[in-house]
Amino acid sequence: MRVRQYLLFIHRYGGLVIAVFLIIAALTGSIIAFEKELDAWLNPHLFKVVAKPKRLSPYQLRELVASRYPQVNVNSIDLEQPADASLSFYLRPFKPGQPALPYNKVFIDPYTGKELGKRNTIDPEYTLENLIPLVYRFHYSLLIPGKWGVWLMGGVALFWTLDCLIGFYLTLPSRKFSWALWKQAWKIKRGASFTRINFDIHRACGLWLWIVLLIIAVSSVRLNLYKEVFNPLVSLFSSISSPDIGSPKLAQWSESTIIEYVDAVRIAKHYLEQNNIPGNIQGVYYTAVLGQYQVSFKAKDTWQDIIGYSYIIVDAHTGLVTKIVWESGKTAGDTFIAWMFPLHSGKAFGLTGRIVIAISGVAITVLIITGLIIWWKKRSVNGSRLNSRRNLPSVNSSSSSEFTHSQSQTPPAVARPEP
Repeated sequence: MRVRQYLLFIHRYGGLVIAVFLIIAALTGSIIAFEKELDAWLNPHLFKVVAKPKRLSPYQLRELVASRYPQVNVNSIDLEQPADASLSFYLRPFKPGQPALPYNKVFIDPYTGKELGKRNTIDPEYTLENLIPLVYRFHYSLLIPGKWGVWLMGGVALFWTLDCLIGFYLTLPSRKFSWALWKQAWKIKRGASFTRINFDIHRACGLWLWIVLLIIAVSSVRLNLYKEVFNPLVSLFSSISSPDIGSPKLAQWSESTIIEYVDAVRIAKHYLEQNNIPGNIQGVYYTAVLGQYQVSFKAKDTWQDIIGYSYIIVDAHTGLVTKIVWESGKTAGDTFIAWMFPLHSGKAFGLTGRIVIAISGVAITVLIITGLIIWWKKRSVNGSRLNSRRNLPSVNSSSSSEFTHSQSQTPPAVARPEP
Protein backbone atom coordinates (compact mmCIF):
# COMPACT_ATOMS: atom_id res chain seq x y z
CA MET A 1 0.00 0.00 0.00
CA ARG A 2 1.40 3.40 -0.98
CA VAL A 3 1.92 6.24 1.51
CA ARG A 4 -1.03 8.12 0.06
CA GLN A 5 -3.30 5.13 0.60
CA TYR A 6 -2.13 4.80 4.21
CA LEU A 7 -2.86 8.47 4.82
CA LEU A 8 -6.26 8.18 3.16
CA PHE A 9 -7.09 5.24 5.41
CA ILE A 10 -6.06 7.23 8.52
CA HIS A 11 -8.01 10.26 7.35
CA ARG A 12 -11.14 8.32 6.50
CA TYR A 13 -11.44 6.01 9.50
CA GLY A 14 -9.83 8.32 12.03
CA GLY A 15 -12.32 10.94 10.94
CA LEU A 16 -15.14 8.48 11.58
CA VAL A 17 -13.92 7.92 15.15
CA ILE A 18 -13.76 11.61 16.07
CA ALA A 19 -16.72 12.81 13.95
CA VAL A 20 -19.27 13.06 16.76
CA PHE A 21 -16.80 14.76 19.12
CA LEU A 22 -15.86 17.30 16.46
CA ILE A 23 -19.48 18.15 15.69
CA ILE A 24 -20.09 18.76 19.39
CA ALA A 25 -16.97 20.92 19.72
CA ALA A 26 -17.73 22.81 16.50
CA LEU A 27 -21.36 23.70 17.23
CA THR A 28 -20.77 24.57 20.89
CA GLY A 29 -17.75 26.62 19.80
CA SER A 30 -19.98 28.64 17.47
CA ILE A 31 -22.24 29.39 20.43
CA ILE A 32 -19.58 30.38 22.94
CA ALA A 33 -17.92 32.71 20.43
CA PHE A 34 -20.67 35.03 21.71
CA GLU A 35 -21.06 33.57 25.19
CA LYS A 36 -21.23 36.89 27.06
CA GLU A 37 -23.85 38.38 24.77
CA LEU A 38 -25.96 35.20 24.76
CA ASP A 39 -25.68 34.78 28.52
CA ALA A 40 -26.80 38.37 29.09
CA TRP A 41 -29.70 37.88 26.65
CA LEU A 42 -30.85 34.69 28.40
CA ASN A 43 -30.32 36.05 31.91
CA PRO A 44 -30.90 39.80 31.89
CA HIS A 45 -31.77 39.67 35.61
CA LEU A 46 -28.14 38.70 36.33
CA PHE A 47 -26.32 40.98 33.94
CA LYS A 48 -28.45 44.08 33.29
CA VAL A 49 -29.14 46.91 35.73
CA VAL A 50 -30.75 50.33 35.50
CA ALA A 51 -28.09 53.04 35.46
CA LYS A 52 -28.46 55.68 38.18
CA PRO A 53 -26.65 58.93 38.97
CA LYS A 54 -24.73 57.54 41.95
CA ARG A 55 -22.74 54.32 41.75
CA LEU A 56 -20.94 52.52 44.57
CA SER A 57 -17.23 52.04 44.00
CA PRO A 58 -15.98 48.53 43.13
CA TYR A 59 -13.98 48.57 46.38
CA GLN A 60 -17.09 49.30 48.45
CA LEU A 61 -18.94 46.51 46.67
CA ARG A 62 -16.13 44.04 47.39
CA GLU A 63 -16.26 44.94 51.09
CA LEU A 64 -20.03 44.49 51.02
CA VAL A 65 -19.82 41.01 49.45
CA ALA A 66 -16.98 40.01 51.79
CA SER A 67 -19.10 40.96 54.80
CA ARG A 68 -21.99 38.84 53.51
CA TYR A 69 -19.77 35.80 52.91
CA PRO A 70 -17.08 35.85 55.64
CA GLN A 71 -16.44 32.12 55.24
CA VAL A 72 -14.88 32.58 51.79
CA ASN A 73 -12.31 34.84 50.17
CA VAL A 74 -13.47 37.71 47.94
CA ASN A 75 -10.07 38.71 46.58
CA SER A 76 -10.63 40.04 43.07
CA ILE A 77 -12.29 43.13 41.63
CA ASP A 78 -13.29 43.80 38.03
CA LEU A 79 -12.79 47.52 37.43
CA GLU A 80 -14.08 47.77 33.86
CA GLN A 81 -17.85 47.46 33.45
CA PRO A 82 -20.45 49.31 31.33
CA ALA A 83 -22.84 51.64 33.15
CA ASP A 84 -25.82 49.29 32.68
CA ALA A 85 -24.01 46.07 33.67
CA SER A 86 -23.89 44.27 37.00
CA LEU A 87 -20.64 43.59 38.80
CA SER A 88 -19.69 40.01 39.60
CA PHE A 89 -17.43 38.67 42.35
CA TYR A 90 -15.88 35.21 42.74
CA LEU A 91 -16.07 33.45 46.10
CA ARG A 92 -12.95 31.35 46.71
CA PRO A 93 -11.84 29.22 49.68
CA PHE A 94 -9.20 30.86 51.89
CA LYS A 95 -7.02 27.75 51.71
CA PRO A 96 -6.66 24.85 49.26
CA GLY A 97 -8.90 21.98 50.29
CA GLN A 98 -11.20 24.16 52.36
CA PRO A 99 -14.90 23.31 51.79
CA ALA A 100 -16.41 25.58 49.17
CA LEU A 101 -19.91 27.01 48.96
CA PRO A 102 -22.47 25.51 46.54
CA TYR A 103 -21.83 28.56 44.36
CA ASN A 104 -18.69 30.54 43.56
CA LYS A 105 -19.93 33.66 41.79
CA VAL A 106 -22.40 36.38 42.82
CA PHE A 107 -23.88 39.19 40.73
CA ILE A 108 -24.33 42.60 42.38
CA ASP A 109 -26.19 45.75 41.35
CA PRO A 110 -23.40 48.38 41.52
CA TYR A 111 -25.87 51.17 42.30
CA THR A 112 -27.77 49.58 45.18
CA GLY A 113 -25.52 46.75 46.36
CA LYS A 114 -28.42 44.32 45.92
CA GLU A 115 -27.52 40.72 45.14
CA LEU A 116 -29.01 39.73 41.78
CA GLY A 117 -28.17 36.02 41.82
CA LYS A 118 -25.57 33.30 42.33
CA ARG A 119 -23.91 30.78 40.06
CA ASN A 120 -21.57 27.79 40.27
CA THR A 121 -19.23 28.13 37.28
CA ILE A 122 -17.24 24.97 38.16
CA ASP A 123 -20.17 22.57 38.35
CA PRO A 124 -23.23 24.36 36.89
CA GLU A 125 -26.72 23.09 37.61
CA TYR A 126 -28.78 21.86 34.67
CA THR A 127 -31.02 24.90 34.42
CA LEU A 128 -31.77 27.47 31.73
CA GLU A 129 -30.02 30.08 33.85
CA ASN A 130 -26.81 28.02 33.56
CA LEU A 131 -27.20 27.10 29.89
CA ILE A 132 -24.19 29.04 28.59
CA PRO A 133 -21.80 27.84 31.36
CA LEU A 134 -22.99 24.30 30.63
CA VAL A 135 -22.39 24.73 26.89
CA TYR A 136 -18.93 26.11 27.67
CA ARG A 137 -17.97 23.11 29.80
CA PHE A 138 -19.58 20.71 27.32
CA HIS A 139 -17.40 22.26 24.62
CA TYR A 140 -14.09 21.27 26.17
CA SER A 141 -14.94 18.35 28.50
CA LEU A 142 -18.33 16.90 27.48
CA LEU A 143 -19.30 17.55 31.14
CA ILE A 144 -17.33 14.44 32.12
CA PRO A 145 -16.11 14.83 35.73
CA GLY A 146 -12.47 15.33 36.57
CA LYS A 147 -9.80 15.45 33.89
CA TRP A 148 -11.14 12.59 31.79
CA GLY A 149 -13.35 14.74 29.58
CA VAL A 150 -10.62 17.33 29.10
CA TRP A 151 -8.12 14.62 28.12
CA LEU A 152 -10.62 12.98 25.77
CA MET A 153 -11.31 16.20 23.88
CA GLY A 154 -7.59 16.97 23.96
CA GLY A 155 -6.90 13.63 22.28
CA VAL A 156 -9.51 14.45 19.65
CA ALA A 157 -7.82 17.82 19.08
CA LEU A 158 -4.43 16.13 18.75
CA PHE A 159 -5.65 13.77 16.01
CA TRP A 160 -7.57 16.65 14.46
CA THR A 161 -4.31 18.60 14.08
CA LEU A 162 -2.64 15.63 12.39
CA ASP A 163 -5.69 15.14 10.19
CA CYS A 164 -5.49 18.74 9.03
CA LEU A 165 -2.04 18.10 7.64
CA ILE A 166 -3.06 14.76 6.12
CA GLY A 167 -6.15 16.33 4.58
CA PHE A 168 -4.16 19.11 2.94
CA TYR A 169 -1.71 16.59 1.48
CA LEU A 170 -4.53 14.49 0.03
CA THR A 171 -5.94 17.47 -1.88
CA LEU A 172 -2.71 17.71 -3.88
CA PRO A 173 -2.56 15.94 -7.28
CA SER A 174 -1.70 12.28 -6.67
CA ARG A 175 0.99 11.97 -9.33
CA LYS A 176 2.90 14.97 -10.64
CA PHE A 177 2.08 18.32 -9.02
CA SER A 178 0.34 20.77 -11.32
CA TRP A 179 -1.13 24.16 -10.40
CA ALA A 180 -3.79 23.65 -13.05
CA LEU A 181 -4.90 20.36 -11.50
CA TRP A 182 -4.72 21.61 -7.92
CA LYS A 183 -6.73 24.68 -8.87
CA GLN A 184 -9.72 22.42 -9.49
CA ALA A 185 -9.62 21.30 -5.86
CA TRP A 186 -10.58 24.82 -4.79
CA LYS A 187 -13.73 24.86 -6.90
CA ILE A 188 -17.22 23.35 -6.78
CA LYS A 189 -18.37 22.05 -10.14
CA ARG A 190 -21.80 23.33 -11.06
CA GLY A 191 -24.40 21.09 -12.62
CA ALA A 192 -22.62 17.92 -11.50
CA SER A 193 -24.16 14.95 -9.70
CA PHE A 194 -24.92 15.06 -5.98
CA THR A 195 -21.94 12.80 -5.27
CA ARG A 196 -19.54 15.08 -7.14
CA ILE A 197 -20.92 18.29 -5.60
CA ASN A 198 -20.73 16.78 -2.10
CA PHE A 199 -17.13 15.75 -2.81
CA ASP A 200 -16.24 19.24 -4.09
CA ILE A 201 -17.85 20.96 -1.09
CA HIS A 202 -15.86 18.74 1.26
CA ARG A 203 -12.58 19.42 -0.49
CA ALA A 204 -13.00 23.10 -1.39
CA CYS A 205 -14.36 24.20 2.00
CA GLY A 206 -11.53 22.40 3.71
CA LEU A 207 -8.96 24.18 1.55
CA TRP A 208 -10.44 27.68 1.82
CA LEU A 209 -10.70 27.41 5.60
CA TRP A 210 -7.59 25.32 6.14
CA ILE A 211 -5.51 27.92 7.99
CA VAL A 212 -8.40 28.80 10.33
CA LEU A 213 -9.14 25.13 11.03
CA LEU A 214 -5.49 24.32 11.70
CA ILE A 215 -5.25 27.23 14.15
CA ILE A 216 -8.36 26.04 15.99
CA ALA A 217 -6.98 22.50 16.14
CA VAL A 218 -3.55 23.51 17.47
CA SER A 219 -5.01 25.93 20.02
CA SER A 220 -7.41 23.20 21.18
CA VAL A 221 -4.42 21.02 22.04
CA ARG A 222 -2.91 23.92 23.98
CA LEU A 223 -6.13 24.48 25.97
CA ASN A 224 -6.77 20.81 26.84
CA LEU A 225 -3.33 19.20 26.91
CA TYR A 226 -1.02 22.04 27.88
CA LYS A 227 1.16 20.25 30.43
CA GLU A 228 0.79 16.81 28.88
CA VAL A 229 1.59 17.63 25.22
CA PHE A 230 1.67 21.28 24.19
CA ASN A 231 4.25 22.64 26.63
CA PRO A 232 6.77 19.81 26.01
CA LEU A 233 6.44 20.23 22.23
CA VAL A 234 6.87 24.01 22.30
CA SER A 235 9.84 23.57 24.63
CA LEU A 236 11.64 21.67 21.86
CA PHE A 237 11.78 24.88 19.80
CA SER A 238 11.87 27.66 22.41
CA SER A 239 12.32 28.08 26.12
CA ILE A 240 9.19 28.89 28.13
CA SER A 241 9.19 31.23 31.10
CA SER A 242 7.91 30.00 34.44
CA PRO A 243 4.23 30.87 34.91
CA ASP A 244 4.91 31.92 38.51
CA ILE A 245 4.46 35.64 38.95
CA GLY A 246 5.94 35.91 42.41
CA SER A 247 7.56 34.08 45.29
CA PRO A 248 5.90 33.30 48.64
CA LYS A 249 6.69 36.04 51.13
CA LEU A 250 4.54 34.92 54.04
CA ALA A 251 5.25 31.96 56.28
CA GLN A 252 1.53 31.33 56.70
CA TRP A 253 -1.80 32.32 55.23
CA SER A 254 -2.72 35.82 56.24
CA GLU A 255 -5.16 38.52 55.25
CA SER A 256 -3.23 41.28 57.01
CA THR A 257 -1.89 43.90 54.62
CA ILE A 258 -0.56 47.43 54.87
CA ILE A 259 -2.10 48.69 51.66
CA GLU A 260 -5.64 48.19 50.36
CA TYR A 261 -6.97 47.27 46.91
CA VAL A 262 -7.48 50.92 45.98
CA ASP A 263 -3.89 51.70 47.00
CA ALA A 264 -2.52 48.87 44.85
CA VAL A 265 -4.41 50.17 41.82
CA ARG A 266 -3.21 53.74 42.46
CA ILE A 267 0.42 52.53 42.71
CA ALA A 268 0.07 50.51 39.49
CA LYS A 269 -1.36 53.52 37.62
CA HIS A 270 1.50 55.67 38.83
CA TYR A 271 3.99 53.03 37.70
CA LEU A 272 2.49 53.01 34.18
CA GLU A 273 2.65 56.80 34.00
CA GLN A 274 6.22 56.96 35.27
CA ASN A 275 7.40 54.43 32.69
CA ASN A 276 5.37 55.88 29.80
CA ILE A 277 3.36 52.67 29.37
CA PRO A 278 -0.07 53.53 27.95
CA GLY A 279 -2.65 51.15 29.39
CA ASN A 280 -6.04 50.76 31.04
CA ILE A 281 -6.29 49.10 34.45
CA GLN A 282 -8.76 46.20 34.20
CA GLY A 283 -8.83 44.58 37.61
CA VAL A 284 -6.98 43.69 40.78
CA TYR A 285 -6.39 40.33 42.48
CA TYR A 286 -4.92 39.74 45.93
CA THR A 287 -2.91 36.62 46.80
CA ALA A 288 -2.39 36.28 50.53
CA VAL A 289 0.18 33.47 50.36
CA LEU A 290 2.37 35.62 48.11
CA GLY A 291 1.61 38.83 49.96
CA GLN A 292 0.99 40.68 46.71
CA TYR A 293 -1.55 42.35 44.50
CA GLN A 294 -1.72 41.56 40.79
CA VAL A 295 -3.09 44.58 38.94
CA SER A 296 -4.08 43.66 35.40
CA PHE A 297 -3.97 46.14 32.54
CA LYS A 298 -4.41 46.24 28.80
CA ALA A 299 -1.62 47.96 26.91
CA LYS A 300 -2.95 50.66 24.56
CA ASP A 301 -1.85 51.15 20.97
CA THR A 302 0.27 47.98 20.91
CA TRP A 303 -0.27 44.41 19.80
CA GLN A 304 -0.14 43.48 23.49
CA ASP A 305 -3.74 44.67 23.69
CA ILE A 306 -4.77 41.86 21.35
CA ILE A 307 -3.63 38.87 23.36
CA GLY A 308 -4.92 39.76 26.81
CA TYR A 309 -3.94 41.30 30.11
CA SER A 310 -0.51 42.01 31.50
CA TYR A 311 0.15 42.42 35.23
CA ILE A 312 1.88 44.78 37.63
CA ILE A 313 2.87 43.04 40.85
CA VAL A 314 2.59 45.24 43.95
CA ASP A 315 3.95 44.06 47.31
CA ALA A 316 1.03 44.23 49.76
CA HIS A 317 3.30 45.06 52.73
CA THR A 318 5.68 47.63 51.25
CA GLY A 319 3.60 49.06 48.40
CA LEU A 320 6.53 48.63 46.02
CA VAL A 321 6.16 47.41 42.44
CA THR A 322 8.21 44.21 42.31
CA LYS A 323 7.59 43.06 38.76
CA ILE A 324 5.72 43.68 35.53
CA VAL A 325 4.56 40.54 33.72
CA TRP A 326 3.72 40.95 30.04
CA GLU A 327 1.10 38.61 28.63
CA SER A 328 3.42 37.82 25.74
CA GLY A 329 6.15 36.63 28.10
CA LYS A 330 9.88 36.85 27.48
CA THR A 331 10.50 34.24 24.78
CA ALA A 332 9.10 33.22 21.40
CA GLY A 333 7.54 30.20 23.09
CA ASP A 334 5.77 32.46 25.59
CA THR A 335 4.38 34.61 22.80
CA PHE A 336 3.24 31.59 20.78
CA ILE A 337 1.41 30.19 23.82
CA ALA A 338 -0.12 33.58 24.68
CA TRP A 339 -1.68 33.85 21.22
CA MET A 340 -3.45 30.48 21.40
CA PHE A 341 -6.57 31.43 23.36
CA PRO A 342 -7.17 34.78 21.59
CA LEU A 343 -6.94 32.97 18.24
CA HIS A 344 -9.05 30.03 19.39
CA SER A 345 -11.84 32.29 20.63
CA GLY A 346 -11.52 34.81 17.79
CA LYS A 347 -10.97 37.62 20.30
CA ALA A 348 -7.59 38.37 18.74
CA PHE A 349 -9.43 40.15 15.93
CA GLY A 350 -12.40 41.56 17.82
CA LEU A 351 -15.92 41.11 16.54
CA THR A 352 -14.70 40.02 13.09
CA GLY A 353 -12.61 37.25 14.62
CA ARG A 354 -15.50 35.96 16.70
CA ILE A 355 -17.78 35.92 13.67
CA VAL A 356 -15.15 33.90 11.77
CA ILE A 357 -14.95 31.40 14.65
CA ALA A 358 -18.75 31.07 14.76
CA ILE A 359 -18.90 30.47 10.98
CA SER A 360 -16.00 28.03 11.21
CA GLY A 361 -17.95 25.90 13.68
CA VAL A 362 -20.76 25.53 11.14
CA ALA A 363 -18.23 24.90 8.35
CA ILE A 364 -16.55 22.12 10.37
CA THR A 365 -19.93 20.45 10.78
CA VAL A 366 -20.49 20.66 7.02
CA LEU A 367 -17.06 19.14 6.39
CA ILE A 368 -17.80 16.25 8.72
CA ILE A 369 -21.23 15.55 7.20
CA THR A 370 -19.90 15.68 3.63
CA GLY A 371 -17.01 13.45 4.69
CA LEU A 372 -19.43 10.91 6.15
CA ILE A 373 -21.43 10.95 2.91
CA ILE A 374 -18.24 10.35 0.91
CA TRP A 375 -17.36 7.42 3.18
CA TRP A 376 -20.87 5.96 2.90
CA LYS A 377 -20.93 6.30 -0.90
CA LYS A 378 -17.51 4.70 -1.17
CA ARG A 379 -18.60 1.88 1.12
CA SER A 380 -21.75 1.29 -0.92
CA VAL A 381 -19.82 1.26 -4.21
CA ASN A 382 -17.20 -1.13 -2.87
CA GLY A 383 -19.95 -3.39 -1.50
CA SER A 384 -21.72 -3.45 -4.87
CA ARG A 385 -18.51 -4.26 -6.71
CA LEU A 386 -17.71 -7.05 -4.29
CA ASN A 387 -21.15 -8.59 -4.82
CA SER A 388 -20.79 -8.27 -8.60
CA ARG A 389 -17.45 -10.03 -8.55
CA ARG A 390 -18.90 -12.85 -6.46
CA ASN A 391 -21.73 -13.30 -8.95
CA LEU A 392 -19.40 -13.50 -11.98
CA PRO A 393 -18.81 -17.14 -13.08
CA SER A 394 -15.33 -16.36 -14.34
CA VAL A 395 -13.16 -13.46 -15.39
CA ASN A 396 -10.44 -13.75 -18.00
CA SER A 397 -7.17 -11.93 -17.64
CA SER A 398 -8.14 -9.17 -20.07
CA SER A 399 -11.42 -8.26 -18.36
CA SER A 400 -9.76 -8.51 -14.96
CA SER A 401 -7.19 -5.96 -16.07
CA GLU A 402 -9.95 -3.60 -17.26
CA PHE A 403 -11.81 -3.97 -13.93
CA THR A 404 -8.67 -3.15 -11.95
CA HIS A 405 -8.03 -0.14 -14.14
CA SER A 406 -11.59 1.13 -13.67
CA GLN A 407 -11.13 0.92 -9.89
CA SER A 408 -7.96 2.97 -10.05
CA GLN A 409 -9.83 5.71 -11.90
CA THR A 410 -12.38 6.13 -9.11
CA PRO A 411 -11.66 9.47 -7.44
CA PRO A 412 -10.42 8.93 -3.88
CA ALA A 413 -12.30 10.53 -1.03
CA VAL A 414 -10.35 13.74 -0.66
CA ALA A 415 -9.16 14.93 2.65
CA ARG A 416 -11.25 16.75 5.11
CA PRO A 417 -8.90 19.38 6.47
CA GLU A 418 -10.31 20.01 9.88
CA PRO A 419 -8.97 21.90 12.81
